Amino acid sequence: MNKKIVLPELSDHIEEITHEHYIDGEDMIIESAHIKDCTISLSEIRLLECYSVRFTNVVFLNGSLKNAYFKNVLFEKCEWINGEFSHSAMKSVQFKQCRLNGLLLSESTLEHVSFNDSMMTLSSFGYSTFKTVQFHQCQLSDTDLLEMTLKHVWFHSCNLNHARISQTSLKDVDISTSDFETLSINLEDIKGAIVNQSQALSFLKFLELSITDEF
Repeated sequence: MNKKIVLPELSDHIEEITHEHYIDGEDMIIESAHIKDCTISLSEIRLLECYSVRFTNVVFLNGSLKNAYFKNVLFEKCEWINGEFSHSAMKSVQFKQCRLNGLLLSESTLEHVSFNDSMMTLSSFGYSTFKTVQFHQCQLSDTDLLEMTLKHVWFHSCNLNHARISQTSLKDVDISTSDFETLSINLEDIKGAIVNQSQALSFLKFLELSITDEF
């Protein structure tokens, strides 16, 4: 049974600001703000912390973030193509209808994070921990998961075609409603995953069985 995810709770009356109000230095802390309809360059940012922030229709450029922290944050219709997120953390964060193609996430911790109806093809997740994380109707084809720790993670109605999973156990991870023609994974990593009947048959190849209808 999946643990209930704690989504961000934001007031409808948080102050709407221009990004220049905060994005004007190397080290920034943003609290209780709504930033929308703008482009933000991350090239000069060394440290970024966000608390109770809503980003709407924001394009992030030159995206490499290290030692970042997001808590109670909502991203709506945002774009961060080929972004890098490392040595960082998210807690109670939601991405809705975002374009995150080519996202490189490494050595980070995500807890109570939800990705909804987002484009995430060619993304790479490595050496990180996901606790209570859900992917809902996301495009995750050609995505890599390398040496990940997954707990209370599920993929609901996602495209996982050609995903590559290595040294990452899917025990208790629910992929039963997601689609894929091929999935690169070994026998040890698929053990204990929650799959549907058709998926289970496709994984029989790992057992190297010869199936016959003869009795």
